[in-house]
Amino acid sequence: MQLGTSKQKMTYFKPGVGMFGYGKYEHQAKGVQADLYARAFVLKNKDQYLAIVSAEFLSCTISIKQEVLKNLKAHFNKPIFTQHNLNIHGNHTHSAAGGYAHYPFYNFSTSGFCPSVFKTYSQAITKSIIEAFNEVEDIKVTSQKSEFDQSVPVAFNRALKAYNANKDVKQLAADQEHLAINRTMQQLVFKDGQNKLKGLLNFFGVHTTCLGNDQYKISPDSKGFAAVQIEEKYGVVAGFSQSACGDVSPHFSNQNNQLKTPFSELNDAYDKPKINGAYQFELASKMLQGNLNERSLKASFDCYTQFFDLTNIKIDEKYKADSTAQTYSAALGLSFFKGTNDGRGADGIIGILLGFLVTVVHFLQSIFGSDQLKEETQDLKKHHTSKNIVMQTSQRKVLGAQNFGRIPKGLDKMVDVMIDHYKNGSLKDYPLTPDVLPMQLIKIGDLALACLPGEITITAAKRLKASIQSKLNDCNEVWVISYSNAYSGYVTTPEEYRQQTYEGGHTLFGENTLGAYQTCFDYLVKQLNLPPEERVENGVHPPVFDAEVIAKRTNSNF
Repeated sequence: MQLGTSKQKMTYFKPGVGMFGYGKYEHQAKGVQADLYARAFVLKNKDQYLAIVSAEFLSCTISIKQEVLKNLKAHFNKPIFTQHNLNIHGNHTHSAAGGYAHYPFYNFSTSGFCPSVFKTYSQAITKSIIEAFNEVEDIKVTSQKSEFDQSVPVAFNRALKAYNANKDVKQLAADQEHLAINRTMQQLVFKDGQNKLKGLLNFFGVHTTCLGNDQYKISPDSKGFAAVQIEEKYGVVAGFSQSACGDVSPHFSNQNNQLKTPFSELNDAYDKPKINGAYQFELASKMLQGNLNERSLKASFDCYTQFFDLTNIKIDEKYKADSTAQTYSAALGLSFFKGTNDGRGADGIIGILLGFLVTVVHFLQSIFGSDQLKEETQDLKKHHTSKNIVMQTSQRKVLGAQNFGRIPKGLDKMVDVMIDHYKNGSLKDYPLTPDVLPMQLIKIGDLALACLPGEITITAAKRLKASIQSKLNDCNEVWVISYSNAYSGYVTTPEEYRQQTYEGGHTLFGENTLGAYQTCFDYLVKQLNLPPEERVENGVHPPVFDAEVIAKRTNSNF
């Protein structure tokens, strides 16, 4: 097997560009703490290729991957890379420019689609793949894993109440949040015939939110600093990527949701990601030097990707959360808009008022609404159960109303952007967040990589990995790569979902969302167990956005 690597700068900075992650319009860049990079790892086995790109932005989006595939096809004059054998994932920094999705909801904080950001990211990723493709050399692949000592303050569970609601976890006290995570770090190690390190792909789940929404410099956050330290020490390209981190924070939060970070005594907030990154660098380097839990992987790989309509997945009986046994159209709950310990949203009095408004509106709809609205409300309640719904993103509704023009402006700048886009007609015909999403399964030797288009919690990931491993032929281990190929919020367990913390409020397709992921990956496993010539696609594809629609909600300043 052969490997080529490349590292390309992907920093986009212009004063005032909105950053993607906290959903706060005022979170706009004023400077650059450190550059962002796309790191490509291209594997070749005979005439087969696999490209994995670790990019320093919040997440890949469907539009970014489509653009990169188009660029690569034009460069090579043939489709060497397809949806199947290309993985692009984000390290999930919340301090990088946004506005590079075609779906509008996640662009409201950047006043719309930002073409310069989109171009910068897609071109850097394309260039990294092409350069890595041209520099392949013989290598061997091993996997390593080790655990952080409990004394290392690298990560904490930020939703302990929801975590403790799971039927398959040990109950933990409020001061044990550091144990309610997966403290295992895993990495793919690429070496040449002389056992010299040629590249590293590291996976550990912790939110890249050392910098809060009150910090305004572009930064790769902790994982970027960990990667640079490995690169400087070993002279190779090193990607530090996310595993399951949906409910995992770099901050400690007590029962009163007060941040007690290990960095609280620092004078400079921008030292925070450096310190957390150093924790990750130190363990990764220790693993390399001691060959910790290292095992060789067979020189082979296989991969399969498929799109699924997550609004209408019939859940396999063994995965269902309730009697409905299916997903439903996407919706965001009140707890999502209130935010998390890492980034507060509509909190305090504003949160109370929003909650009161939601309750009153839902009550009035149940009494005075049309028969159609009452039926729709009942269906939403049936499928989204405990979620107190504020926005239906599939159906483009706020509190049951599709006419955003009636909402008064001046309440919030993001809401103002939404109203403007509604009035110019650019929110018609497409959902606000993606309903059709890509799931990807990659095998390297007997190691499977489950590539997810969003954020999955610790316990949800444990269940997903178990269901994959039980069915995939010749599979010894399953790892998760989050923020891959698209972005669509969270995946929680049914028990966590019912607690309706931030993560449950951002689990778009109801309490059967995890069951849907397990059902979809069962399909991928079935296909991957077949010879390539016998695999069958399901015919589901994401919508193609009309250029005129994108133009109407484009922020031409960026």
